[in-house]
Amino acid sequence: MTDQLPAAYSAAQKALARAVKIEQAAHVAGVAEKMEALAIRAKDALLSGDAAELKVRATRKVGVLIKNEKAAGTLAKPTGGHRPRGQRVLKNPLSLDSRGVDKNLAHRARRLARMSEDVFEATMGRRSGNPRNVVDK
Repeated sequence: MTDQLPAAYSAAQKALARAVKIEQAAHVAGVAEKMEALAIRAKDALLSGDAAELKVRATRKVGVLIKNEKAAGTLAKPTGGHRPRGQRVLKNPLSLDSRGVDKNLAHRARRLARMSEDVFEATMGRRSGNPRNVVDK
């Protein structure tokens, strides 16, 4: 079982690099979370750290994609259950929930997306032993 993890890890890295939709990046974050759990169970500290780093990077990419869609106006806006009068409504705006992004992942993603690229990379380098600390602050 541990023989398959590195191949899955490299495939997830490639998928994250190709991800252009929120759903794709969220899927990679979920896969990385499962890989981290398997690596912990297999007592593979190196792979566990790599999977945790991939999970944080995928979460940040979700946040960046959310920010881009929000700026473009293609992300569904919360309306409180009713449509405001006179407001143009997109034909099929997709909410984050319908794309498989729960509120906790969205919160972590937005928090990571607020960081500049330089600060994020410096933080990832400093916390390479435990990337989970980047999200929990």
